[in-house]
Amino acid sequence: MRTEEHDRVLEPRIAHAGHGDQQFAGQILRGVGCGHALMMGSGANPHKRDAIFQRFPADVISAHPRRSCTREHMKSSALVFLTALALTGPGAAQAGPSLHAEVDVLPGWRAADGTHIAALRITLDQGWKTYWRAPGEAGIPPHFDWSGSENLGRVGFLWPVPQIIVSNGVTTLGFEGEFILPVEVIAADPGADIAIEGALAFGICEDVCMPLEARVSAVLPAAAADQDPRIIAALAARAVPAAEAAVVSANCTVEPIADGLRVTARLDMPEVGPDEFLVVEAADKSVWVSQAVVEREGDILIAEADLVPPAAKPFDLDTETLRITVLAEGRGVDIQGCDEAQ
Repeated sequence: MRTEEHDRVLEPRIAHAGHGDQQFAGQILRGVGCGHALMMGSGANPHKRDAIFQRFPADVISAHPRRSCTREHMKSSALVFLTALALTGPGAAQAGPSLHAEVDVLPGWRAADGTHIAALRITLDQGWKTYWRAPGEAGIPPHFDWSGSENLGRVGFLWPVPQIIVSNGVTTLGFEGEFILPVEVIAADPGADIAIEGALAFGICEDVCMPLEARVSAVLPAAAADQDPRIIAALAARAVPAAEAAVVSANCTVEPIADGLRVTARLDMPEVGPDEFLVVEAADKSVWVSQAVVEREGDILIAEADLVPPAAKPFDLDTETLRITVLAEGRGVDIQGCDEAQ
C-alpha cells in the first residue's frame, strides 16, 4: 500500500516490541560527494529539476543547476550513487563504522483509539546531518514505502521542527546528533498486531552527501501500553497549528514564470521570532520549491517562492493544497492551505 503523509495521522512504523527496540543499520556501498549540497550535475537534463529526488531511491542520481532564492542558477555538478542499507535482525547495534548513522526504532505504545505511536530514531556521527521532510533547495528528501505490510490502514509522520543549517552558503533543513521522528499507525483492525514490511530512504551529509536505503520488518503488538518519554518530547517539538499561533489569515497570489509558477504569500500573524524562515511545500512532491524570500511589514509576513514541476512550465495550482511553515528560534507555525488572492 502507499503511505499518506499527514501530521495527525502519522506515517510509518518500524517497531518490534517483542524484542524491545529493534535496530537496523546499513553500509554505504558507494557515494561520490558534492560538498554539503547534493546539487544537480551540469550535464543533466535541465528540465527534470528536483523531481528526480522525489523518485529516489533509484540507481543513480544526477543533478542540474538549481534556482537559488535570488533566482540565479547555482552552478555545481555532482554524481551520487545510491547506497544500499543491509537490514540486521532485532537487537542489532550498527552496520559498520563507515555508515555515520545508526537507525533504530522506539516501539512506542497502542493508544486507546487503536492507533499506534512509535518513532524512528537516527543517531548521527558528529558533524553529520539528515534532512527534514522538506529539506531545502539542496537536501535529500526522505522517502517511505510500506508495501507488503499487514493490518496497516494509514501511516504518517509527526515531524519535529527542524534546525536551519547553513553550510557553504547553502541553507538546508534537518537534524544533527540524535533525531527522533514520531510515527503513528492506524491499524485496519485496532485490536490486532501490525506487521510492517517496508523500505525507507534518507540522506546524510557532512562534506559529502550520502543517500541511504533501508528495508525494515517489524511487528507492533496491540498490547503495548507504556508511553515513551523520548517520543513524547519529540511530539512536543512539532510546529504548532495556525490557530494556536493566532494566524489571522493566509493569502497567496500566483503568477506564471518561464518554468513554473511564482507564489507570493501574505500571512497576517504575530512574529514567531527574529530572522523568520519560511518553507513552502507543494502537495505534489515532484514539484521543486525554491527557498522563500521573506520580509515582514508589521503583522504581515510576506514570502515569495518559485515552484517548478518536472515539465518546467506553468501548471495548475490549488493554493489550498500548499503547506507553509514559519520557523524561528527552534519554534514553528504550521499553516495548512492558503487562500488565493484575486
